[in-house]
Amino acid sequence: MPSILHTRAAAVQGRYFRRTRLPGNGRTTFTETERGLYADWDQCTRDVVGHLRLAAGKYPDDPRLASLIGELAMGSERFRRLWARADVRARTYGRKAYRHPLVGELELHQENFTLSDESGMELLVLSAAPGSPSADALRLLASLDADGDVRPTATSPLGG
Repeated sequence: MPSILHTRAAAVQGRYFRRTRLPGNGRTTFTETERGLYADWDQCTRDVVGHLRLAAGKYPDDPRLASLIGELAMGSERFRRLWARADVRARTYGRKAYRHPLVGELELHQENFTLSDESGMELLVLSAAPGSPSADALRLLASLDADGDVRPTATSPLGG
């Protein structure tokens, strides 16, 4: 089953999203360029703000978190409106849909796993249902090189 792994704090450039950052960094979620990567941007922004509210309660003295929240509040009207609602949200699983510039819409299942140490880090696992168009799209992305060209393999017709 194709899947993607990344951490909460990373601005990830994962294997399947080589040329496009994988959405998930609160800093980029509210930008217009990132908006096009989410099939349900409104829900994603609510999830990000709810998760940041939860983190702010857990880590009230974290200067990086305070800085991120301040930066988002200064730069995004949508963030300010959602922050004012004071919704706290701990999303541990659910559907995530992305629009990838090379393969189109990817519908993935997300599971969040909190690490047992005190780091506040989470492991996010995004996976496609076996045999689904999204699984096929992830396989295609995995076969691409850094330039977006199909990489020949020993088992592919191009690889000989």
